[in-house]
Amino acid sequence: MDRQKKKNLLLSRHELAWVFALAGTGLGAGVLYLPFAIGTGGILPILTLTLFCLPLVMLSHRNLSRVCLSPEMPSADMHSVIQHIFPKRYSGIFLLICFLSVFPTLLIYSIGITNITSSFIRHQLQHHVPDNIYISAVLIMMLVTVLVGGEKWLLRVASAMVVPLTIIMLFMGIYLIPHWELDYLFYIPGHGEFWRVILFGLPVVIFSFYHAPMCAVMARRYREHGGKTEDHYRTIDNIHLLSTVFLFVVIMFFVLSCLLSLPKDTLVVEQHSNLPILSVLANSSGNNWFFFIAPLIAFLSITTSFLGFFLGTVELINGILSHAINRFFGKTTTSPASVHRISIAIAAIGCWLAAVCNWNILKVIAGLVAPMMAAVVFFIPIYAIYRFKTLMFMRSQLQDAYVFAGGAVVIVGFLISLTF
Repeated sequence: MDRQKKKNLLLSRHELAWVFALAGTGLGAGVLYLPFAIGTGGILPILTLTLFCLPLVMLSHRNLSRVCLSPEMPSADMHSVIQHIFPKRYSGIFLLICFLSVFPTLLIYSIGITNITSSFIRHQLQHHVPDNIYISAVLIMMLVTVLVGGEKWLLRVASAMVVPLTIIMLFMGIYLIPHWELDYLFYIPGHGEFWRVILFGLPVVIFSFYHAPMCAVMARRYREHGGKTEDHYRTIDNIHLLSTVFLFVVIMFFVLSCLLSLPKDTLVVEQHSNLPILSVLANSSGNNWFFFIAPLIAFLSITTSFLGFFLGTVELINGILSHAINRFFGKTTTSPASVHRISIAIAAIGCWLAAVCNWNILKVIAGLVAPMMAAVVFFIPIYAIYRFKTLMFMRSQLQDAYVFAGGAVVIVGFLISLTF
């Protein structure tokens, strides 16, 4: 037992890279805006959301990777999985849901990167801030060029950034300890305030830990490597367990440290600033080192997620365009390379327009993105697992009920939060 189980739990360098790649996709803009969504009610809502969401995030993303990896699916990309799971007349609707869980998230990251850069130029460099039209265009072109090196290069860059980012975020959390106001830990929210924070914060928590685009990419990679599918299932289960625990430990410590360092009134005011927590801390800090380094870390943190979601968005647009072109113009009308270039252009232009418009990030997360994410990671894999007999071995009634109920709570919470 022992030797075999030990071997199953140990990860190779390649598998560890996937842990960091998944964590990097989740270790982005969500964590930097999460304190504003869950921090105004004290420590109790944070503990409640953490205990509820940790198993939910791990089990739901694990299910998605398992379904994508299954030989039952014609390919491991989300487009083909959706088309295979659902009847033809409904597959377009669910493909749109999947697209709306990824593309708006990419737009949110574009807004965040642009606002961080503008704030850095204004507050840290003390220079005149160029118009967002120009800042966003330059930034997005720079980030998109990373894709020129291909998927392998993108994964290498994203995973390489996670370790130093994690170390720096932990160091930031420790650095803020002398500035903690411990009264925050003893604040007891009223019944109405507690549930308001839970309902509004739940979609943002799901957004903060969402890394579904990389689940499909990872599944495809393992299918391309060959080998026994059963071994791959065990490996990705371990990868998801480690990446989820890693994410929650790092993010929740960082979030709590930030919350203990800011007055509650500041949190309420800055909810509508569209700036991440690190930029707010930097602008209100008297420490010159922190004043300059915090916005840079915020920028790098969002960049790791931007890269992962850009890859997922382009992959989905590829599938949508290929399907549309093949249906209306014939299968040999255009090459996959041409479709890929068009997809990159569409994604890049969308990012630029979102950054120029500067939509309210928390409203976009709670109002559109989180419900779509819930559908993708909570409901679609469960439906596939109970539809196909070949996926029966993935079924676990207790775990599946928890995931399904968790998704329902996210959706209901979103609908109720609209009334506040």
